[in-house]
This record gives sequence, C-alpha cells and structure tokens, in this order.
Amino acid sequence: MSVNPFPAHEDRDLQATERVVASINHTHGTDFVLDHRLKGGFQNGAYALRAGAAPELTAVLKWTADANRAGLIQRAQPVVVAARAAGWPTPAWLMAGSTPSGYPYQVQEIAEGTHPERVTRNLVQAALPVLDVQAGLRPETDQDWSAYDHAVVFADESGFSSTLAAYSPAGAEFVETMRRWVAPHRGAELCTTDLVHGDLNPSNIFLVDGRISALVDAEALGKGSRFHDLATLLTYAHLWDGGEPGVCDDLLAYARRHAAPGELEVSFASCLLGLLAFVADRNPGDSDGRADVDTQIRTATGLLRPPH
Repeated sequence: MSVNPFPAHEDRDLQATERVVASINHTHGTDFVLDHRLKGGFQNGAYALRAGAAPELTAVLKWTADANRAGLIQRAQPVVVAARAAGWPTPAWLMAGSTPSGYPYQVQEIAEGTHPERVTRNLVQAALPVLDVQAGLRPETDQDWSAYDHAVVFADESGFSSTLAAYSPAGAEFVETMRRWVAPHRGAELCTTDLVHGDLNPSNIFLVDGRISALVDAEALGKGSRFHDLATLLTYAHLWDGGEPGVCDDLLAYARRHAAPGELEVSFASCLLGLLAFVADRNPGDSDGRADVDTQIRTATGLLRPPH
C-alpha cells in the first residue's frame, strides 16, 4: 500500500503535478496515474507513476515550472540516448516535452537499486569505471561544463563568489583564498571532449551489488571534463560525508593519473563555490544556521590552503 507522502502544505504541488500528468496523457496517449513524490528533488522534484490500474510503479516523472529549462531538456534528450548507447548507466527517457503552460517534463524508466547514504570508498570504486566510460565520448551539445567552471571561478558566473563574499567574513575569506589558490590555472585548457553529468552526488546515484546501476537527474548532461563530476564527489566527501578514510585519496589518485594540470583545481573550485552558495542562500537569517554554514565555509577554505 502506498503512503501519501504529500503533507498538507504540498497540496498545491500535488495538484499541479496531477495537471502535468493529465497533459502528458493527452499528448502521448498514455494512462499514467500519479502515485507519490520521491525523496530528494531539492529543486524540481521527481514523482512515481503507475500505468492505469497497474499495481506496480511504471515510470518516473520529472517536471519544473521554470519554462526556461525547456531548452535544457531538449538538448539533453539526444545526449542521453548517445550516452546509453556507449554504456553509460542512466535510465532511458520514455518521453519529453512541455505542457501547454510551458512546463518542461520528461518521463523516465525506473532506476533499479538503492541510493548510497554518503561518499564511501565502495562508491568511489564503483564510480571510477563510470568516469572512464565518460572519457572522450564527445557528446554533441552546447552544454559546456568546462566553459561554465572557468567562468564561475574567474568571472563570477552565476554570482557565487559575490554571494559568499557578502554572506559573512568567512565567506569573504573563502573567496579570497580560492582566487589565490586557482590563479596559476587561469590559462589552463580544460577538456571539452568528456561526457559530464553535472551533479554527481550520492542522491543521484543508484547502486546494485556494489556497482552503479543508474545515474539520474541528468537534465544538465553535457560536455567538458569528467573531473567536474569527480570534483563533485570530492566536495561532498569533504564537506558532508564524514570523511571516510581513503575516499579522498582514491579520488585524488585517479586525478593524478588522468587529469591535465589545472583540470581538477578549476572544477573543484567551481563545485565548492556552487554548493556553498546554494547552502548560504538557504540559510540567510537564523544565527544557528549561519554558524553551521560558516563552519562548512571554513572547512572548504582549509582545503584550498597549501600544506605547511
């Protein structure tokens, strides 16, 4: 029996999603029924669907009220097809489009497996072969993660540096330390021929028997350096996952074997900026919350200081 996961304050969200499902059924001749909202989905949400009266779950719906993301979905769809053909583990997209109101959506196969709770050595050992698959896939897309990372770090793309510098003295110190740390790599030529997930964190990974069975939330799939994805795992391991011994060593050893000079450094700085700014935006006022964010910021600052 399914338990209704929608609390009272999410009634509007549930009703809007039911309208999206109705639009999909009308457009594609399907008979999907909304079952429940899945865990996670901090920004857009994911929803389990059933086909008609079928008792089992059939597919997963992702949608957003941000009409500007329609182009992102459109660009990602053929890249997902090509990546799957190359052996990259991500669910097939069954259909994608926009509702008459302009809300972009995609309906995907259900991913098998379970989410890891954090970045562990076992997860890293499962992830490294997937990064190997991403190397040199040359996806045909203008979603360029290397250009994005360079702009974030050196030109304050998305305003992450400005957000942190204005957030607190700790944030300002991080930005200044980051700029000094990454300055030698301003001229680095970052790879643009790898496949890049864009947000490779534990909540977007499914495991089965110690291997990665699926990578989800691939709407931002693009080209660039696969070390953006490695840097995301490294960021989560350092800041949120308790630092299991050996995790970061394994990731850094892979980077030493395969990354060009500056490739990991620029990606790592970009990931730190983006995630810290994300957290800061969600803790603007409460003193305890700000103290927790400042603790994370100081931890990140320590990662960018050369060893004594």
